[in-house]
Amino acid sequence: MGFMDKLKSAAQEVAVEARKMGVQAQGKLSEAQLKRKMDDSARLLGYLYHQERTRGGALGDEADALVHAISELEVQIAQAVADTKAKEAAAEAHAPQSSSS
Repeated sequence: MGFMDKLKSAAQEVAVEARKMGVQAQGKLSEAQLKRKMDDSARLLGYLYHQERTRGGALGDEADALVHAISELEVQIAQAVADTKAKEAAAEAHAPQSSSS
């Protein structure tokens, strides 16, 4: 294998790793945004619960909506993690196979 072949192979490996890192970063960002939304909903639910415990009254429809939103966000986070793993695997599968000399 000549110098240019080795250089081309190394450049392809760097490009594949860069794609994988991009996919990982995008997945982590999406995951973080969803977790932040879930945390905000949980915080609001906690405030409602505190209000119910200290001032009386029922939690009502707002609490039910928050519980539903949190459940939906958990599903979305799991899907985002699975999508990121699938994209990473696809990037790995498209990696050129290097031949060792």
